[in-house]
Amino acid sequence: MQGAFRSTIIGKWVGKLKFIRESAGTQALSRMVCDTLHFGMAGRGGEVSEEQWEEFLKTVVTPRFPAGFTVYDSHGQWLGKDGQVLRERAKVLQIVHRPGTKHEKALGKIIEAYKTAFGQESVLRVRSSVQVSF
Repeated sequence: MQGAFRSTIIGKWVGKLKFIRESAGTQALSRMVCDTLHFGMAGRGGEVSEEQWEEFLKTVVTPRFPAGFTVYDSHGQWLGKDGQVLRERAKVLQIVHRPGTKHEKALGKIIEAYKTAFGQESVLRVRSSVQVSF
């Protein structure tokens, strides 16, 4: 009796694993990097407009990451060099890419271009190792 009970449990697990695999698709997961950049929208000359942001994406980001990225609106606060808490509207740019020097340099250029163009002290960058499938 005990052997029959064990095989029923194992059979149920195999069925669940098969279901999970099928529902996840047959594509293998690839190891990649996800860089998330947080851009403050309070620029040197006032708020960075949607038109300025779109132009920045078109001329600075897209040429370096033509395969794609995600942008979403945000609000945040941070402590400035002068010790004051600043609150501002922000844009979050998320880019999933293969690891490598080429992408590392491209991200550095994006950050520096934004800081220069809009008078920002910094751009927050968060990097995660991820597994993705398309």
